[in-house]
Amino acid sequence: MFSLLSLILVMNFPLKAVAVLGSPPMLIWGAETPKLISIFQTFTQPDFTNLITKLRVDHMIVVYFASELSAKEINCPICFPFLTTVRALNYYPQVEEPLTALNKCAQGEDDIIWHTPNATDFVELDLQKELPCEMNKIHCFNFTDRHLLSHDEAMEKATDHLFNCSVVHIYTAFAEETSAFGRRHDKEKIKIPNPSMQTFVIKDDYGHPANLTIVRHKCCALGFNRISFAKREQNKFEYQPVNLACGCGLDVGLYNGEDVTAGIVVSVKVDLGSMLIELLPSMGNWYLTRILFQGNSTYYPRDLIYFSEDFSLCGEVLNFYSESGSRLSIFGCQIDVVTNKDLSAEDPKYEGKPCWSCSHMMSPPLCQAIFIMSFFLLMLGVGLFLLTGIGRNSFVQNLNEPPLHVKADN
Repeated sequence: MFSLLSLILVMNFPLKAVAVLGSPPMLIWGAETPKLISIFQTFTQPDFTNLITKLRVDHMIVVYFASELSAKEINCPICFPFLTTVRALNYYPQVEEPLTALNKCAQGEDDIIWHTPNATDFVELDLQKELPCEMNKIHCFNFTDRHLLSHDEAMEKATDHLFNCSVVHIYTAFAEETSAFGRRHDKEKIKIPNPSMQTFVIKDDYGHPANLTIVRHKCCALGFNRISFAKREQNKFEYQPVNLACGCGLDVGLYNGEDVTAGIVVSVKVDLGSMLIELLPSMGNWYLTRILFQGNSTYYPRDLIYFSEDFSLCGEVLNFYSESGSRLSIFGCQIDVVTNKDLSAEDPKYEGKPCWSCSHMMSPPLCQAIFIMSFFLLMLGVGLFLLTGIGRNSFVQNLNEPPLHVKADN
């Protein structure tokens, strides 16, 4: 892929010839745009159409289309040396059919000007003529490939050329990366009916039925009875119930982008925002470190919450606290992480791992009894040691002195 200077031909691109596949990522710079609440949230097609419609009123729009693009490629600093230097850069991990949304913004067939690369006459391209600064105009470049370094070089030249122009630059793709889309497509094929939010009747520790809401992902399942949020304002608490957003399921982000065992972030969409649960590996166990709730507010547990990879985390109530004193409580919480690539938590035949709960083996009364018995045994041992030592002579006799208890005449 040559640089932007290779983009010489201006033509009406056959829009219907490009197959839109999946939800590719997108980068926007040049204007302030709304930020998503969570990295797992999808930027829908109507939202993208409304955004372009508002921006084009006072800006010129330049859109760069790669053939395919994945979120992993976007997060590659070596692939985009120019984009890493752009400060006001908004990242959208999933944009629903950006080409279709762009077509809906067009006021006519010639409203969108398409540029197609020409490898032979690229040095003769006149940027002043082919890419002038014009408000309310949309220019689209079809890169036709995935040469990321060439894309970055082309976008740098276009940005420098339109430096004094009120322009918004958008970098996305016609389609999501085939492998990424395939994984998500396979996940949809194995979904049971309405798997995002289901209620199962199970039994608690006392044998009584308990209703748990379970949300599923291929590598994780989260169940809970209810979630309560206590917001602290001055010296008072305002209690609010937390409910799942209708139709939203469970999203999981991988720390290294490849393996579950390197750590995961579980995202749950609720009515008060997003709830992100961080799980990190620790010597063959899972460590629940913190929860991000309502944006950037971080909530930490006061206890160290660990559970084995061969078990599920089960707790009657898990409490998390913020620096301001607010409390987030999850009642009847159960978390099952699937590390086996051959298994899926969305499979109807999948059976969750047994619970890892200290309350089964170490209840508070049992802990107190063990501590008291240990204290009494320690005291008994010290007493027996002192008792058996009565009457023993521990004095070491000097050889130059007469024997003890023997009267000697000098």
